[in-house]
Amino acid sequence: MLKLVRLALFLLLLPLAAFSQDVYVPAELRDWQEWVLKDREYRECPFYFNRGAEDRGDFVCAWPGLLDIAVEEGGARFTQQWTAYAALQWLTLPGDALYWPDQVSVNGRAASVVMHDNAPSVRLGPGQYTISGSFAWDDRPGVLSVPDASGLVSLTIDGRRIERPSRTRAGLFLGEQRQEAQARDSIRAEVYRLVLDDVPTRLTTRIRIDVSGSVREELFGPALPDSFVPLSIVSQLPARLEPDGKLRLQVRPGRWEVELAARAAGVLDSVNLPDAEVNLPTSEIWSYQSNDRLRVTAAEGLPPVDPEQVQVPGEW
Repeated sequence: MLKLVRLALFLLLLPLAAFSQDVYVPAELRDWQEWVLKDREYRECPFYFNRGAEDRGDFVCAWPGLLDIAVEEGGARFTQQWTAYAALQWLTLPGDALYWPDQVSVNGRAASVVMHDNAPSVRLGPGQYTISGSFAWDDRPGVLSVPDASGLVSLTIDGRRIERPSRTRAGLFLGEQRQEAQARDSIRAEVYRLVLDDVPTRLTTRIRIDVSGSVREELFGPALPDSFVPLSIVSQLPARLEPDGKLRLQVRPGRWEVELAARAAGVLDSVNLPDAEVNLPTSEIWSYQSNDRLRVTAAEGLPPVDPEQVQVPGEW
């Protein structure tokens, strides 16, 4: 626990509701909800914490799952899971105008594919979907276009699983790959937090993650201590915060960093280390930055460490 010795009193802003279902609506206004949300159904979707949650682009109304691509002689097959949160969303498929997905089905039923934002897409309402399709070609392309939003890609070429698919901005590389020894799935995480004395109290959490094995989704959490409200996420991997406070990442082998910014939801005298539940260590490195223009404070309750030895971020 990090305890703040407080010599001045101050007020904090009340937290905003993170999800629309948590917002209280008076009974006399409930019949107006559908009218108010007309053409604004996207407000029911998760939103980017570092944006204003006002425009359509501030919300994420579709979340892709694992994109499984099996390449064979003369073509390929693909399957992907999608979750749509609000009315009619465009879900982007692999392929492009040159290599167009064929025989596309949604939950086992044939679906129409059209070009949207220069990519083959299907338009679907709220729900969970399994989208499948195929490609046919005379000569196998070197690169196949895949949606940028799809962080998890599983690739099989001529029956051989590619453990680390090569992917660039142009797409997914379908050429021969050097056979690599399969590594087992493992996760190692280090957590650094910076508590900034401000109005309200600010918390920056930086999680360094080492991943080996296959591409997959992993949960980390709880990501923040109690009494803190998330403000933004900066991640090298596709990421989202779940309602229970856990961080969901679409991980692939390598070393990655995720940074979360948060603010206190009330006046704080102390900050408690959250109990590590999923993929987080039981000990963390915390830093404290006082604000003498606001008040005089000191941090108590934690043993000091050498910042260089524990690799505290240099700007802290």
